[in-house]
Amino acid sequence: MIKALMLVTSISLGDVETVLPNMEDCLNARQSIIEQQADAKVLCVPYSQEQTKSDEMRDMFSAFMEMIIQL
Repeated sequence: MIKALMLVTSISLGDVETVLPNMEDCLNARQSIIEQQADAKVLCVPYSQEQTKSDEMRDMFSAFMEMIIQL
């Protein structure tokens, strides 16, 4: 089963990325968001493990930057 990445762009929310277990769940969530905010841009794309590696790196650097800020 292929996971799906949902990208939401809105003026009030900024950019939001969410990983969902499958494309069907992503499309259902997409419809719910559009019903709540018609001007939101919502895109569902397949999500692979390669993206997970870059997410891990981003998380690691975010934690490092938080440590630097606290110091």
